[in-house]
Amino acid sequence: MRYVRIFFLTFQQVFEQRGRSFVWFLISLWGPLITLLFWRGATNGGKTLIGGWSLQELSSYYFFMIIASSLLISNIEDDVSRFDIQLGNLTKYLTRPINYLHIKFIEDIPYRILKGIFGVIVCLVFFILLKGKFFIFAQDIATIFLAIIICVGGFLLSYMFKMILGVIAFWLIEVRGIYEAVDVTMFVFAGSVMPLSLLPHIIATIGYVLPFSYMIYFPIIAVEGKLSVMALCGVISVQAVWLLIFFLLYQFLWIRGIKKFSGVGQ
Repeated sequence: MRYVRIFFLTFQQVFEQRGRSFVWFLISLWGPLITLLFWRGATNGGKTLIGGWSLQELSSYYFFMIIASSLLISNIEDDVSRFDIQLGNLTKYLTRPINYLHIKFIEDIPYRILKGIFGVIVCLVFFILLKGKFFIFAQDIATIFLAIIICVGGFLLSYMFKMILGVIAFWLIEVRGIYEAVDVTMFVFAGSVMPLSLLPHIIATIGYVLPFSYMIYFPIIAVEGKLSVMALCGVISVQAVWLLIFFLLYQFLWIRGIKKFSGVGQ
């Protein structure tokens, strides 16, 4: 019950700052839309295929990217490092009978929901204007069900990874440079620039190994129905392995980092 209460209290706070969230959403919106203009020219208005991808498939990919980047990618690391660790707000969490990892998860969900709603509304507008021409969805029930699991796994992966980035602040005072380097790496290997299958083979192979593609790229192509049931199960298995690795790494860093926390910040 206390988790539900925390969720609604956080949602009230997030809704009060909805204008700020909307501005950040607009900033993330321009990238996929501008990239779509590039692909329209590269495919000669849809007359040619690029690496087996049609303009319709690419358009669908980037429209879903608008939703996925808002709904699945957590931004909790700055809150953990700057406010909780560096400013000392972590003290109020340590005195509560609740797990820190759990409470930050509950606090992050309202932000994902609000930004995800913005993404869905924008895609609905384009869907109506374009009469659904550039949207591709999975058709059968099994694929849709597994795609939903992959989307949930993508969010959990993103959250755990960002929590690990956040607790690094126990040892480092300035972490902004690390976060920016990670953002650039994720931008390439998560499929935000273009689908991984269109990247050079070496870069694509690295992307398939790293966890970032399982946060964005695979959830999107799963929703599009571009993966078989066996491939979907394989993606879920890899997500589970990375989740276990992230959880163990987080626990390792948390146990050692909390010993360095002074209670008044840095």
